[in-house]
Amino acid sequence: MNVTTAILFAMKDEARPLIEALHLKKGKAIASYFPSEIYTSADNKLLVAVFGTEPVFGVDSIGTQPAAIVT
Repeated sequence: MNVTTAILFAMKDEARPLIEALHLKKGKAIASYFPSEIYTSADNKLLVAVFGTEPVFGVDSIGTQPAAIVT
């Protein structure tokens, strides 16, 4: 993958308009134990990472730990 631009979002609702407007495709997760979501453009030049949803409470994963894992 030859990504030139990466955009990170903590919350799915913040990322959704961009994902839909650019018709990004959902890619492979970073790790099975971490609920992040990765989206890429058709040419793989743009990557959008969403930190994911915390599985126990069902809320968006925000903060420094999810950001560190995604990056």
